[in-house]
Amino acid sequence: MGLFVYRTPLFDKQLKTLGKADKKGSLAAVRAGEIINYLSACGWRALALKNKLTKRGELRVRKCLKYDLGSGYRLISLKRGDELFLLYVGAHDECDRWLNNKRGNKLQVETASYIFVEENGEVAPDHLPGDCLSAGQSDEDEYEEQLSARLSDGVLRQIFRGICQR
Repeated sequence: MGLFVYRTPLFDKQLKTLGKADKKGSLAAVRAGEIINYLSACGWRALALKNKLTKRGELRVRKCLKYDLGSGYRLISLKRGDELFLLYVGAHDECDRWLNNKRGNKLQVETASYIFVEENGEVAPDHLPGDCLSAGQSDEDEYEEQLSARLSDGVLRQIFRGICQR
């Protein structure tokens, strides 16, 4: 089963700001990019990523994964089934403050407000925010496209095996 990685425009902005910071910050942004690429290509169960998780984990927010980017920087994500939502990236103290503000609250994340990340770490063209989509395209069309992107030929053949001649 694959992993679907999502991020918000705010997360992208945080990552760009981190990349423009000092040497340690830009190195942390590069490491965050590598983790995102690895997650979208290999999934969250990959052994190489186990070493990147923080040693103590995260108890303030349920199903939260926190990655150590080195030099006091962290990447915070939320795992929900086969979906991973990239929520926050920044310095340790900023991440700590963000998590404290979210403590006790059940984080509500919806894929409609997030941008799908392709296996190469780039944003998928058919999963761009609404203002980038063509004006004539409705929300139902966008939803159908997201669903069809998740369905492989094999799954469709298994579901509709009575119709297919194979």
